[in-house]
Amino acid sequence: MILSHRLYTSTLIGLSGASVMAAMGQGYFDPAMLMVAALGAGLAGLPVASLFGGRGRDGALAALAGAVMATGLGAALAGFATTLMTGYAGAILIAPAAVYGAILSQPMTALSWAGSMAGVHLLTRLAREEAAWPARYSRK
Repeated sequence: MILSHRLYTSTLIGLSGASVMAAMGQGYFDPAMLMVAALGAGLAGLPVASLFGGRGRDGALAALAGAVMATGLGAALAGFATTLMTGYAGAILIAPAAVYGAILSQPMTALSWAGSMAGVHLLTRLAREEAAWPARYSRK
């Protein structure tokens, strides 16, 4: 995957992390927490960015695996940043459990997560196809 596509996908994953954090509810809708969630999710998106944008069923399954991995890693990184800000060391372990718990128990959070991750997958697929377009259809 081209570096610019990896950065594009990880940025989209970061925005997805912020939208999920906003959908989680009152205690999490704080500008500092939203920024921490976006940064954590964006950094977590870097190693899994290549799983997004594939074609067909295998591409969708790879994107689902990438979404689950990015969610857990992003929540752990956000928990680490929260630990640095507050001094509470338990945030590293609590953050992934809180995010997965909210996704499984709150329908709006689940809808936000699924919709934003599907958007990441589709926009990455469009970016991949756009990048491949000149090579495929150029007239020489």
